[in-house]
Amino acid sequence: MRLAAAWIATVILLSVLEACGPAPGNSVIRISHPSTLVGTVWQLAAVGRVAVPTGTTASLAFGPTELSGESTCNAFGATYAYGPTTGALRIGNLVSTKRACLDPGFNGIEPAMLAGLRGATDASIDSQGRLVLSGVGAELAFEVGPTLERPNVTAGSSPTASASH
Repeated sequence: MRLAAAWIATVILLSVLEACGPAPGNSVIRISHPSTLVGTVWQLAAVGRVAVPTGTTASLAFGPTELSGESTCNAFGATYAYGPTTGALRIGNLVSTKRACLDPGFNGIEPAMLAGLRGATDASIDSQGRLVLSGVGAELAFEVGPTLERPNVTAGSSPTASASH
């Protein structure tokens, strides 16, 4: 419980510091922009400069024009457009389920991840091979993830509310 509270406080503090500090694009060394995002699956590794706790399940999968994933407690989906030459990213119509999150450690990760996705304007690969999404809000770093079954949430749909986790 204390670890979860400390993690949440750290994420909030880093988000405030990042908003006041240099542009988010300057926080990690980027070596390239992905040539494509289509067909890639990623696992959340860090929010801002804070690694997510071991055992956190938060993923992101890209289709041709839609993305989907899990944000610790809820499934989400959105439309997106990506320009591989510049790394420009636009995510729109982000929707998610509204399940209750019973693990307090996940309560801080999920809103930071969804806000980071909503504000993402750039996609790049860092020196560790991670996908880094930056823009307005917390910078998100993703490691290459396992093949996942895609959640049944698409942009423009009305997600089903349920209480679980």
